[in-house]
Amino acid sequence: MSGSPVFIQKNRAVTVQGKDKWSRHHMHFLGIYSGRIGDENDAQLGRVWKAASIVEMLDSIDAQELI
Repeated sequence: MSGSPVFIQKNRAVTVQGKDKWSRHHMHFLGIYSGRIGDENDAQLGRVWKAASIVEMLDSIDAQELI
């Protein structure tokens, strides 16, 4: 569904941030799902706004203009 967060799960050993622990499952936020490309009866690709692009857009907003 459009607007849903998109994550990737990597199954590898990683350290838990700031702790002396290990985790086999690592989740990483990729971005926000915005739709799909392709005919409904064919294989389709999902479109995702990358996290870095979202941050860049939000950083460009002048909060004073919203008041």
